[in-house]
Amino acid sequence: MKRISYLLSVVLVILSGFIFKEDAWAAAGNVGFNIEAVLPENQVDKTQSYFDLRVKPATSQKIQVAVNNTSAVESEYAVHVNQAYTNTNGFIDYAQTDAPLDSSVPFLLKDVIEYPAKIKVAAKKTEFLTLTLNIPKESFKGQVLGGIQVTKLTDEKEDAITNQYSYVIGLNLTESDAPVKRNLELVSVKPAVSFEKTSVVAKLKNPVAEAMGHLKYVGTVVAKKDNQTVKKINYDNEMSIAPNSVYDFAIDWDNEPLVAGEYTLHLTVSDALKNSWQFDQDFTITKQEASAINQATINRTNQNKLPLWVFIIIGILLALLLFFIILLIMKRKKEQQMISN
Repeated sequence: MKRISYLLSVVLVILSGFIFKEDAWAAAGNVGFNIEAVLPENQVDKTQSYFDLRVKPATSQKIQVAVNNTSAVESEYAVHVNQAYTNTNGFIDYAQTDAPLDSSVPFLLKDVIEYPAKIKVAAKKTEFLTLTLNIPKESFKGQVLGGIQVTKLTDEKEDAITNQYSYVIGLNLTESDAPVKRNLELVSVKPAVSFEKTSVVAKLKNPVAEAMGHLKYVGTVVAKKDNQTVKKINYDNEMSIAPNSVYDFAIDWDNEPLVAGEYTLHLTVSDALKNSWQFDQDFTITKQEASAINQATINRTNQNKLPLWVFIIIGILLALLLFFIILLIMKRKKEQQMISN
């Protein structure tokens, strides 16, 4: 009922005239700083704006990032070096500080890079952030991928939410151009809540130190009791997976309730290099799991649905708003005609 009252109040506010501050939007878009990599001599691809470094075992190296404060006040920035991971949408990301990684990773960037936690930059000035890379003595094949994240710290608040603006520069470390044999593993298949929807999640693992892009996911979920296909899978939106990372591939159940029973997942994952991995995995949805997940998703959605009469009232109010606007326009035109006569 509170939700209905709130929605009707919003409509009434629209009818009475809603005024907003344009300068708030302008301020939100004013970041006031930028960063750029100072590329060293061991940069592999000098046409790139990120760090693409050829490193050697048991060596140390300093790299720098220019932090340009374009604002009129001194600013402070937080610094993090994050390992690349695969986010819930199926893309390589660098924003999370402690993302889950596979144990096969050659080393963690946080263990081999030294850098200050914060840096201050005077107004209209540039300071150079220095990071020290201490490459382990044990050599590795493939790549270690991450990002240098610089976040502007501010006490300004809008709607009780602290604004933070970040930039990330990629960091790709390799020791050679030796090819790495790609691989992909299916760890488990379980029912779950994903994106607030009923889903079945296939946990995939990339145990190789190489990123993979342009991934396609095609397959089916089959009920074992009658061998009927209950869900078709076809994801072809240029997805990717980070080196030595895990990815919870969520199979959307299209807001349908999960039904307890035994199933088989048939899944094929392919990349742009014509590699392909075929998985056939049995899994079970228990009555308890189905009930809990359905209650957390579908039942809650149904409870939050607005009754029809609310939409009827909103439609009437909006029609009245349009009617009064037309009357106002006609009245102004009539007044202008009288003045001109």
